[in-house]
Amino acid sequence: MTADSPQEFYDGFAEDYHLIYPDWQSSTRRQGGEVRNLITSIKGPGAFSVLDCSCGIGTQAVGLALEGYAVHATDVSPRAIERAAASAKALGAEVTFGTADFRHLDEQVDGTFDVVLSFDNSLAHLLTDADLAQAFAAMKSKLGPDGLLLISLRDYEAMVKEKPEGSVPRVMDLGDRKRIYFQTWQWHDDAPVYTTDFYVLKESGTGWDVTTGRTTLRALDKETVLRLLEEAGFTDIAWLLPHESGYHQPVVSARSL
Repeated sequence: MTADSPQEFYDGFAEDYHLIYPDWQSSTRRQGGEVRNLITSIKGPGAFSVLDCSCGIGTQAVGLALEGYAVHATDVSPRAIERAAASAKALGAEVTFGTADFRHLDEQVDGTFDVVLSFDNSLAHLLTDADLAQAFAAMKSKLGPDGLLLISLRDYEAMVKEKPEGSVPRVMDLGDRKRIYFQTWQWHDDAPVYTTDFYVLKESGTGWDVTTGRTTLRALDKETVLRLLEEAGFTDIAWLLPHESGYHQPVVSARSL
C-alpha cells in the first residue's frame, strides 16, 4: 500500500467517518430513500438484490436494506466493513458484508445482482483508464440479466477549471459542542488529479480534537466515464444531474443485457 492508499485512508478514518454528517443515521435513511426512488424510476418497483461495491461505513447499503432491498456490501477497507456491520446491526438492517476491491469483484464476490452501486465519488480513487476499465468489467460481471449499474461522482467540470484549494468548512452545532468538517485539495501539475486531506475537528472541554486522513483522487470527466462504460459493454448509459436523479451528486446509470 502507498502512504495515501484508499484502504489505508478508509481504515484510518472508519471510526470517525460518520462525523462528516450532522446526523449519520438520518442521512442514511434519507439517502436510502433517494436511491430507492432512483432505482424504481429506472427498473420499476421490486425487491431487488443489490451489491454496494464501495460501501464505506454503509451509508447507502444500510439505507437500502431499511427500504427492503437484499443488500450485499463490500469495500476495500476491512475497518470500514467492521464499522458498517456494527451500524447495520444497531439499526436493525439485514445486510451481508465482505471485503473486496471493486476491480476484482469477479474474483472476490459470489453470485450476481439486479443492481450494482458505487456511490460517493469512490470511483475517483482509480487514477488510470486501465483501472477504471478493470473495475467496470468486474462490476458488469456481477450483474444479472437486465442489471443496473449506478455510480455517483463529484461534478468535476467546474473544479478542473477553477482548481479550488478546498471545501467550505461545515460547522455543526451539537448543543454544547461544535464539530467542523472540511477538506483541502492539492492539485497535481501533470494530470487532473488532486490529493485531499480530510479534517474533522471536535470541540472538547479543553479545546479541539482533530482527526485527519489523506488520499489521492482523479477528477473524472464525463466523457472518459461514458466511453469506458460503453467499451465495457454497458448500454443505455446516462449521466443524471441531481435535479434528475434526486441524489446530491451526478449519477451515471447503465444497463447490462
